[in-house]
Amino acid sequence: MAPAGKAPEVRSWETLAARWLCSLEHEHEHEHDATKDERDSVTTESTTPYPPQATAPRRLHIGVTPWGHGGSDDLRDLIRQARLAESLGFDSFFIPESHLHAQARPAPLIVLAALAGATERIQLGTTSLLLPLRDPLLLAEEIATLDHLSNGRLILGLGRGFRPGTFDAFGVDPRCKRERFEQVLATMLRAWGLEPAWAGAPGATEQGVARVEPSPLQRPHPPLWLAAFGPKAIAQAARLGLPYFASPMESLAAIDENYRAYRELSQQVGAVPVMRTLFVSDDSTERHAVAHALRLEREALARSRARVGSRSVEADEAVEGSAVVGDRESAITGIREILRRLGPTHLIARTPGGVDQRAAERSLRALASIRSGLDVGTMT
Repeated sequence: MAPAGKAPEVRSWETLAARWLCSLEHEHEHEHDATKDERDSVTTESTTPYPPQATAPRRLHIGVTPWGHGGSDDLRDLIRQARLAESLGFDSFFIPESHLHAQARPAPLIVLAALAGATERIQLGTTSLLLPLRDPLLLAEEIATLDHLSNGRLILGLGRGFRPGTFDAFGVDPRCKRERFEQVLATMLRAWGLEPAWAGAPGATEQGVARVEPSPLQRPHPPLWLAAFGPKAIAQAARLGLPYFASPMESLAAIDENYRAYRELSQQVGAVPVMRTLFVSDDSTERHAVAHALRLEREALARSRARVGSRSVEADEAVEGSAVVGDRESAITGIREILRRLGPTHLIARTPGGVDQRAAERSLRALASIRSGLDVGTMT
Protein backbone atom coordinates (compact mmCIF):
# COMPACT_ATOMS: atom_id res chain seq x y z
CA MET A 1 0.00 0.00 0.00
CA ALA A 2 1.31 3.45 -0.81
CA PRO A 3 2.46 5.57 2.20
CA ALA A 4 -0.06 8.11 3.49
CA GLY A 5 0.02 11.33 1.55
CA LYS A 6 1.99 9.85 -1.31
CA ALA A 7 0.40 10.11 -4.74
CA PRO A 8 -0.14 6.71 -6.36
CA GLU A 9 2.40 5.83 -9.00
CA VAL A 10 -0.03 6.27 -11.87
CA ARG A 11 0.47 8.86 -14.57
CA SER A 12 -1.89 11.69 -15.51
CA TRP A 13 -4.75 9.83 -17.17
CA GLU A 14 -6.23 12.68 -19.20
CA THR A 15 -2.93 13.67 -20.78
CA LEU A 16 -2.03 10.07 -21.60
CA ALA A 17 -5.41 8.90 -22.95
CA ALA A 18 -4.45 9.48 -26.58
CA ARG A 19 -1.12 7.73 -26.07
CA TRP A 20 -2.76 4.66 -24.53
CA LEU A 21 -5.21 4.48 -27.39
CA CYS A 22 -2.38 4.45 -29.92
CA SER A 23 -0.79 1.43 -28.26
CA LEU A 24 -4.10 -0.21 -27.30
CA GLU A 25 -5.41 -0.20 -30.85
CA HIS A 26 -2.52 -2.47 -31.77
CA GLU A 27 -2.12 -4.43 -28.56
CA HIS A 28 -4.95 -6.77 -29.44
CA GLU A 29 -5.74 -6.13 -33.11
CA HIS A 30 -8.77 -8.42 -33.19
CA GLU A 31 -10.76 -5.95 -31.08
CA HIS A 32 -11.61 -3.86 -34.14
CA ASP A 33 -12.30 -6.58 -36.63
CA ALA A 34 -16.08 -6.43 -37.07
CA THR A 35 -17.58 -3.84 -39.38
CA LYS A 36 -21.33 -3.35 -39.77
CA ASP A 37 -21.34 -5.45 -42.95
CA GLU A 38 -19.57 -8.26 -41.10
CA ARG A 39 -22.07 -8.15 -38.24
CA ASP A 40 -24.90 -8.45 -40.73
CA SER A 41 -23.33 -11.39 -42.58
CA VAL A 42 -22.21 -14.33 -40.47
CA THR A 43 -20.93 -17.53 -42.02
CA THR A 44 -22.51 -20.62 -40.50
CA GLU A 45 -20.61 -23.21 -42.51
CA SER A 46 -19.74 -26.32 -40.52
CA THR A 47 -16.13 -27.14 -39.83
CA THR A 48 -13.73 -30.04 -39.78
CA PRO A 49 -11.38 -29.07 -36.95
CA TYR A 50 -7.85 -28.37 -38.19
CA PRO A 51 -5.11 -27.84 -37.27
CA PRO A 52 -5.39 -30.31 -34.37
CA GLN A 53 -4.91 -28.67 -31.00
CA ALA A 54 -3.71 -30.09 -27.72
CA THR A 55 -6.38 -31.17 -25.26
CA ALA A 56 -7.32 -28.63 -22.62
CA PRO A 57 -4.88 -28.51 -19.70
CA ARG A 58 -6.39 -29.36 -16.30
CA ARG A 59 -4.40 -26.61 -14.55
CA LEU A 60 -5.24 -23.00 -15.30
CA HIS A 61 -2.50 -21.40 -17.36
CA ILE A 62 -1.89 -17.75 -16.39
CA GLY A 63 0.13 -15.55 -18.70
CA VAL A 64 0.96 -11.86 -18.80
CA THR A 65 1.65 -9.17 -21.39
CA PRO A 66 4.28 -6.39 -21.25
CA TRP A 67 3.60 -3.34 -19.14
CA GLY A 68 4.47 0.11 -20.44
CA HIS A 69 3.67 2.02 -23.60
CA GLY A 70 5.89 0.29 -26.15
CA GLY A 71 8.55 2.05 -28.17
CA SER A 72 12.34 1.76 -27.97
CA ASP A 73 12.60 2.29 -24.20
CA ASP A 74 10.18 -0.53 -23.47
CA LEU A 75 11.88 -2.82 -25.97
CA ARG A 76 15.06 -2.67 -23.94
CA ASP A 77 13.12 -3.64 -20.80
CA LEU A 78 11.28 -6.65 -22.20
CA ILE A 79 13.97 -9.18 -21.27
CA ARG A 80 13.82 -8.04 -17.65
CA GLN A 81 10.02 -8.18 -17.71
CA ALA A 82 9.97 -11.71 -19.13
CA ARG A 83 12.49 -12.87 -16.53
CA LEU A 84 10.42 -11.29 -13.76
CA ALA A 85 7.24 -12.98 -15.04
CA GLU A 86 9.07 -16.31 -15.09
CA SER A 87 10.43 -15.82 -11.57
CA LEU A 88 6.92 -15.04 -10.28
CA GLY A 89 5.65 -18.35 -11.64
CA PHE A 90 3.56 -17.11 -14.57
CA ASP A 91 3.16 -19.60 -17.40
CA SER A 92 3.59 -17.36 -20.44
CA PHE A 93 4.62 -13.93 -21.71
CA PHE A 94 2.72 -12.58 -24.73
CA ILE A 95 3.92 -9.88 -27.13
CA PRO A 96 1.48 -7.77 -29.18
CA GLU A 97 2.18 -6.51 -32.70
CA SER A 98 1.78 -2.96 -33.97
CA HIS A 99 3.30 -0.74 -36.64
CA LEU A 100 4.02 2.83 -37.72
CA HIS A 101 3.53 4.79 -34.51
CA ALA A 102 5.69 5.97 -31.63
CA GLN A 103 4.72 3.12 -29.30
CA ALA A 104 4.88 0.40 -31.96
CA ARG A 105 5.88 -3.21 -31.28
CA PRO A 106 6.65 -4.12 -34.89
CA ALA A 107 8.64 -7.36 -34.77
CA PRO A 108 7.17 -9.78 -32.23
CA LEU A 109 9.01 -12.87 -33.48
CA ILE A 110 12.39 -11.13 -33.17
CA VAL A 111 11.47 -10.02 -29.67
CA LEU A 112 10.41 -13.56 -28.74
CA ALA A 113 13.72 -14.92 -30.08
CA ALA A 114 15.55 -12.61 -27.69
CA LEU A 115 13.28 -13.65 -24.83
CA ALA A 116 13.79 -17.34 -25.66
CA GLY A 117 17.51 -16.93 -25.02
CA ALA A 118 16.91 -15.07 -21.77
CA THR A 119 14.37 -17.42 -20.16
CA GLU A 120 14.14 -21.14 -19.50
CA ARG A 121 10.63 -22.25 -18.61
CA ILE A 122 8.02 -19.63 -19.45
CA GLN A 123 6.09 -20.04 -22.69
CA LEU A 124 6.36 -17.23 -25.23
CA GLY A 125 3.52 -16.04 -27.42
CA THR A 126 2.05 -13.44 -29.75
CA THR A 127 -1.33 -11.89 -28.99
CA SER A 128 -2.12 -11.23 -32.65
CA LEU A 129 0.52 -12.00 -35.29
CA LEU A 130 -0.74 -10.25 -38.42
CA LEU A 131 -0.64 -12.90 -41.15
CA PRO A 132 -1.90 -10.73 -44.06
CA LEU A 133 1.24 -8.57 -43.84
CA ARG A 134 3.70 -11.44 -44.25
CA ASP A 135 5.28 -13.74 -46.80
CA PRO A 136 3.99 -17.21 -45.85
CA LEU A 137 7.11 -19.27 -46.62
CA LEU A 138 9.43 -16.89 -44.79
CA LEU A 139 6.99 -16.80 -41.89
CA ALA A 140 6.84 -20.62 -41.79
CA GLU A 141 10.64 -20.73 -41.57
CA GLU A 142 10.80 -18.06 -38.88
CA ILE A 143 8.13 -19.71 -36.73
CA ALA A 144 9.77 -23.13 -37.02
CA THR A 145 13.19 -21.69 -36.17
CA LEU A 146 11.79 -19.81 -33.19
CA ASP A 147 10.03 -22.94 -31.96
CA HIS A 148 13.42 -24.69 -31.89
CA LEU A 149 15.21 -21.73 -30.28
CA SER A 150 12.60 -21.67 -27.52
CA ASN A 151 12.72 -25.45 -27.10
CA GLY A 152 9.04 -25.78 -28.01
CA ARG A 153 7.72 -22.95 -25.82
CA LEU A 154 6.00 -20.98 -28.60
CA ILE A 155 2.26 -20.10 -28.75
CA LEU A 156 0.89 -18.09 -31.67
CA GLY A 157 -2.12 -15.84 -31.43
CA LEU A 158 -2.96 -14.95 -35.04
CA GLY A 159 -4.80 -11.92 -36.36
CA ARG A 160 -5.80 -10.01 -39.47
CA GLY A 161 -5.37 -6.36 -38.46
CA PHE A 162 -7.76 -3.48 -39.01
CA ARG A 163 -5.93 -0.18 -39.61
CA PRO A 164 -6.16 1.01 -43.24
CA GLY A 165 -2.86 2.88 -42.90
CA THR A 166 -1.01 -0.29 -41.96
CA PHE A 167 -2.46 -2.24 -44.89
CA ASP A 168 -1.63 0.61 -47.27
CA ALA A 169 1.96 0.79 -46.06
CA PHE A 170 2.43 -2.95 -46.55
CA GLY A 171 0.68 -3.00 -49.93
CA VAL A 172 -2.23 -5.18 -48.78
CA ASP A 173 -5.83 -4.56 -49.87
CA PRO A 174 -7.79 -4.38 -46.58
CA ARG A 175 -10.88 -5.69 -48.35
CA CYS A 176 -9.05 -8.98 -48.88
CA LYS A 177 -7.58 -9.40 -45.40
CA ARG A 178 -9.62 -12.52 -44.53
CA GLU A 179 -8.79 -14.25 -47.80
CA ARG A 180 -5.15 -13.24 -47.42
CA PHE A 181 -5.13 -14.55 -43.84
CA GLU A 182 -6.36 -17.97 -44.96
CA GLN A 183 -3.96 -18.05 -47.90
CA VAL A 184 -0.96 -17.36 -45.65
CA LEU A 185 -2.13 -19.89 -43.06
CA ALA A 186 -2.74 -22.61 -45.67
CA THR A 187 0.68 -22.02 -47.27
CA MET A 188 2.39 -22.16 -43.87
CA LEU A 189 0.77 -25.47 -43.06
CA ARG A 190 1.75 -26.95 -46.42
CA ALA A 191 5.30 -25.69 -45.95
CA TRP A 192 5.38 -27.76 -42.75
CA GLY A 193 4.14 -30.82 -44.63
CA LEU A 194 0.50 -30.54 -43.51
CA GLU A 195 -2.67 -30.16 -45.53
CA PRO A 196 -5.35 -27.72 -44.32
CA ALA A 197 -8.65 -29.52 -43.91
CA TRP A 198 -11.12 -26.68 -43.48
CA ALA A 199 -13.83 -26.19 -46.07
CA GLY A 200 -12.81 -23.77 -48.80
CA ALA A 201 -9.08 -23.77 -47.99
CA PRO A 202 -7.07 -22.05 -50.74
CA GLY A 203 -5.70 -24.61 -53.15
CA ALA A 204 -2.01 -25.15 -53.74
CA THR A 205 -0.49 -23.91 -56.98
CA GLU A 206 0.39 -26.35 -59.74
CA GLN A 207 3.99 -26.20 -58.53
CA GLY A 208 2.86 -27.02 -55.00
CA VAL A 209 4.39 -25.45 -51.90
CA ALA A 210 8.03 -25.87 -51.00
CA ARG A 211 8.77 -27.74 -47.77
CA VAL A 212 10.73 -25.67 -45.28
CA GLU A 213 13.34 -26.97 -42.91
CA PRO A 214 13.44 -27.24 -40.03
CA SER A 215 9.88 -28.19 -39.27
CA PRO A 216 8.51 -26.86 -35.97
CA LEU A 217 9.73 -28.66 -32.87
CA GLN A 218 6.16 -28.95 -31.56
CA ARG A 219 4.09 -31.38 -33.60
CA PRO A 220 2.29 -30.78 -35.77
CA HIS A 221 3.11 -27.11 -35.04
CA PRO A 222 2.95 -24.61 -32.15
CA PRO A 223 -0.53 -23.92 -30.76
CA LEU A 224 -2.45 -21.56 -33.07
CA TRP A 225 -5.21 -19.32 -31.69
CA LEU A 226 -7.31 -16.91 -33.72
CA ALA A 227 -7.78 -13.48 -32.18
CA ALA A 228 -11.36 -12.53 -33.04
CA PHE A 229 -13.83 -9.74 -32.35
CA GLY A 230 -17.29 -9.87 -33.88
CA PRO A 231 -19.51 -12.64 -35.28
CA LYS A 232 -17.84 -13.06 -38.64
CA ALA A 233 -14.35 -13.35 -37.14
CA ILE A 234 -15.63 -15.87 -34.59
CA ALA A 235 -17.28 -17.87 -37.37
CA GLN A 236 -13.97 -17.87 -39.24
CA ALA A 237 -12.17 -19.23 -36.17
CA ALA A 238 -14.75 -22.01 -35.88
CA ARG A 239 -14.58 -22.86 -39.59
CA LEU A 240 -10.78 -23.08 -39.49
CA GLY A 241 -10.87 -25.25 -36.37
CA LEU A 242 -8.80 -22.74 -34.41
CA PRO A 243 -9.40 -21.76 -30.77
CA TYR A 244 -11.08 -18.38 -30.42
CA PHE A 245 -8.77 -15.99 -28.52
CA ALA A 246 -11.09 -13.63 -26.62
CA SER A 247 -10.37 -9.89 -26.57
CA PRO A 248 -9.76 -7.95 -23.34
CA MET A 249 -11.98 -5.14 -24.66
CA GLU A 250 -15.23 -7.09 -24.72
CA SER A 251 -17.39 -7.55 -21.66
CA LEU A 252 -17.68 -10.89 -19.91
CA ALA A 253 -21.28 -11.18 -21.11
CA ALA A 254 -20.26 -10.52 -24.71
CA ILE A 255 -17.50 -13.13 -24.61
CA ASP A 256 -19.90 -15.63 -23.05
CA GLU A 257 -22.22 -15.11 -26.04
CA ASN A 258 -19.27 -15.32 -28.44
CA TYR A 259 -18.28 -18.72 -27.04
CA ARG A 260 -21.85 -19.95 -27.35
CA ALA A 261 -21.83 -18.95 -31.02
CA TYR A 262 -18.38 -20.48 -31.54
CA ARG A 263 -19.37 -23.80 -29.99
CA GLU A 264 -22.50 -23.98 -32.12
CA LEU A 265 -20.28 -23.79 -35.21
CA SER A 266 -17.32 -25.91 -34.13
CA GLN A 267 -16.72 -29.25 -32.47
CA GLN A 268 -13.21 -28.06 -31.56
CA VAL A 269 -12.14 -29.27 -28.13
CA GLY A 270 -8.94 -27.71 -26.90
CA ALA A 271 -7.58 -24.44 -25.63
CA VAL A 272 -9.96 -21.76 -24.38
CA PRO A 273 -7.71 -18.67 -24.21
CA VAL A 274 -9.08 -15.46 -22.72
CA MET A 275 -7.30 -12.13 -22.23
CA ARG A 276 -8.57 -9.90 -19.43
CA THR A 277 -7.34 -6.61 -18.01
CA LEU A 278 -6.26 -7.29 -14.40
CA PHE A 279 -4.95 -4.91 -11.75
CA VAL A 280 -4.50 -6.01 -8.14
CA SER A 281 -3.68 -3.43 -5.47
CA ASP A 282 -4.34 -2.88 -1.77
CA ASP A 283 -4.22 0.89 -2.36
CA SER A 284 -7.78 2.16 -2.91
CA THR A 285 -6.59 5.47 -4.37
CA GLU A 286 -4.54 3.59 -6.92
CA ARG A 287 -7.45 1.32 -7.79
CA HIS A 288 -9.79 4.26 -8.34
CA ALA A 289 -7.23 5.96 -10.57
CA VAL A 290 -6.84 2.80 -12.67
CA ALA A 291 -10.62 2.39 -12.97
CA HIS A 292 -10.89 5.99 -14.16
CA ALA A 293 -8.09 5.39 -16.65
CA LEU A 294 -9.88 2.37 -18.06
CA ARG A 295 -13.04 4.42 -18.62
CA LEU A 296 -11.04 7.06 -20.48
CA GLU A 297 -9.39 4.32 -22.47
CA ARG A 298 -12.76 2.86 -23.43
CA GLU A 299 -14.16 6.25 -24.41
CA ALA A 300 -11.18 6.87 -26.67
CA LEU A 301 -11.50 3.39 -28.14
CA ALA A 302 -15.19 3.96 -28.87
CA ARG A 303 -14.30 7.14 -30.76
CA SER A 304 -11.62 5.30 -32.72
CA ARG A 305 -14.05 2.54 -33.70
CA ALA A 306 -16.53 5.12 -34.89
CA ARG A 307 -13.86 6.55 -37.18
CA VAL A 308 -13.08 3.18 -38.83
CA GLY A 309 -16.65 1.86 -38.81
CA SER A 310 -15.93 -0.95 -36.35
CA ARG A 311 -18.13 -2.54 -33.78
CA SER A 312 -18.92 -0.18 -30.89
CA VAL A 313 -18.45 -0.91 -27.21
CA GLU A 314 -19.92 1.37 -24.58
CA ALA A 315 -17.53 3.24 -22.30
CA ASP A 316 -19.38 2.17 -19.14
CA GLU A 317 -18.33 -1.42 -19.84
CA ALA A 318 -14.72 -0.41 -19.19
CA VAL A 319 -14.28 -1.85 -15.70
CA GLU A 320 -17.42 -3.71 -14.68
CA GLY A 321 -17.59 -5.98 -17.70
CA SER A 322 -14.11 -6.28 -19.15
CA ALA A 323 -11.59 -5.80 -16.33
CA VAL A 324 -10.85 -6.94 -12.80
CA VAL A 325 -9.56 -4.11 -10.63
CA GLY A 326 -9.45 -4.72 -6.90
CA ASP A 327 -7.59 -5.83 -3.81
CA ARG A 328 -6.51 -9.44 -3.47
CA GLU A 329 -9.84 -10.69 -2.15
CA SER A 330 -11.98 -8.97 -4.78
CA ALA A 331 -9.53 -9.98 -7.51
CA ILE A 332 -9.95 -13.63 -6.53
CA THR A 333 -13.73 -13.18 -6.71
CA GLY A 334 -13.51 -11.50 -10.12
CA ILE A 335 -11.20 -14.14 -11.58
CA ARG A 336 -13.36 -16.96 -10.22
CA GLU A 337 -16.31 -15.40 -12.02
CA ILE A 338 -14.31 -15.48 -15.27
CA LEU A 339 -13.54 -19.16 -14.65
CA ARG A 340 -17.16 -19.93 -13.87
CA ARG A 341 -18.59 -18.08 -16.88
CA LEU A 342 -16.03 -18.92 -19.55
CA GLY A 343 -14.07 -21.96 -18.36
CA PRO A 344 -10.75 -20.74 -19.79
CA THR A 345 -7.75 -23.00 -20.04
CA HIS A 346 -5.48 -19.98 -20.51
CA LEU A 347 -6.01 -16.63 -18.75
CA ILE A 348 -3.75 -13.89 -20.16
CA ALA A 349 -3.50 -10.90 -17.82
CA ARG A 350 -3.18 -7.51 -19.50
CA THR A 351 -1.87 -4.61 -17.37
CA PRO A 352 -3.90 -1.41 -17.89
CA GLY A 353 -2.22 1.24 -20.01
CA GLY A 354 -0.60 4.20 -18.31
CA VAL A 355 0.19 2.45 -15.02
CA ASP A 356 3.59 3.27 -13.61
CA GLN A 357 6.09 0.42 -13.94
CA ARG A 358 6.46 -0.06 -10.19
CA ALA A 359 2.68 -0.11 -9.68
CA ALA A 360 2.31 -2.60 -12.56
CA GLU A 361 4.92 -4.90 -11.05
CA ARG A 362 3.35 -4.70 -7.58
CA SER A 363 0.07 -5.75 -9.23
CA LEU A 364 1.74 -8.72 -10.91
CA ARG A 365 3.36 -9.79 -7.65
CA ALA A 366 -0.04 -9.58 -5.96
CA LEU A 367 -1.62 -11.61 -8.76
CA ALA A 368 1.09 -14.26 -8.37
CA SER A 369 0.46 -14.34 -4.61
CA ILE A 370 -3.26 -15.16 -4.99
CA ARG A 371 -2.83 -17.88 -7.56
CA SER A 372 -3.20 -20.66 -5.00
CA GLY A 373 -6.52 -19.14 -3.95
CA LEU A 374 -8.06 -19.36 -7.39
CA ASP A 375 -10.72 -22.02 -7.85
CA VAL A 376 -9.46 -23.99 -10.82
CA GLY A 377 -11.55 -27.02 -9.97
CA THR A 378 -14.11 -25.92 -12.57
CA MET A 379 -11.56 -26.46 -15.31
CA THR A 380 -12.03 -29.46 -17.60
